[in-house]
Amino acid sequence: MEKVVDITSYEYYAKKKPYRKVLEEEIDLAIYSYMQGSPIWGNQYVVYEISYDMQKFIDNMPHIRERLLKTKFAKNVESQNKKISAIPNTVEEFKNAYAINRIIGDLIIDGCIVNSDSSKVFHWEVDNKMSLNADFNKYCAEKMKRPLAKIVEINGWERESWRFYFDYPNDEEYEVLERLSERFNKLGKVNQVIGESSLELYFVPEEYDGINFEYRGGYMAKNNFMDGKLDIDKVNEVIEYDNEKFFNFFYKGGCRNLFK
Repeated sequence: MEKVVDITSYEYYAKKKPYRKVLEEEIDLAIYSYMQGSPIWGNQYVVYEISYDMQKFIDNMPHIRERLLKTKFAKNVESQNKKISAIPNTVEEFKNAYAINRIIGDLIIDGCIVNSDSSKVFHWEVDNKMSLNADFNKYCAEKMKRPLAKIVEINGWERESWRFYFDYPNDEEYEVLERLSERFNKLGKVNQVIGESSLELYFVPEEYDGINFEYRGGYMAKNNFMDGKLDIDKVNEVIEYDNEKFFNFFYKGGCRNLFK
């Protein structure tokens, strides 16, 4: 008996990667994949390297929305039609940068990768990422009760990651912290034999009341709050350290010493 194919199903269209061509043309989407792990030990999996131009997305959202709505996937699958129709006209209509990332992430997973692989491991590389858009982040912070920014330390030796939150910076502090963020990027990943350590500064504002500062993980609490005022002179001094001294200053929560 011939199998009946439901041409209104999510699975039927998703496997055809219906959004990939549109996003390749509109936001320079590029997807590369490779195998990781060992088939001998049964832990082999697919890793996707995904990159796209965030700025092109936010500059052309109405046009991209209309192109996606014309795909058979959006026309025939109600959940997709609703998701795409929710793409706004302007960036100010998003609550925060995470909301933008979520929409693009859903579009890529739903309509650009073979559906059977959608639960695999992903690695994202975003050009012009929204989290670095100062105006938009400040706009979101102004709507919050007590917005916070954070420094994240990924510690390869302890194999843990720690978040160090602080009150959202004013314009003068923001400027010097952007320089610190660039210095983190310049440092890159530091090899500690059993793992790699790195530092990153996130300007996407988060609400103080929404963060659990009580939970304690392993070596150090997962979420930490740094009270006090940012010492701008100290930040400028630390930025000029050589890589070894710079890394040692921040190692295991040293970022606390930037506040007084």
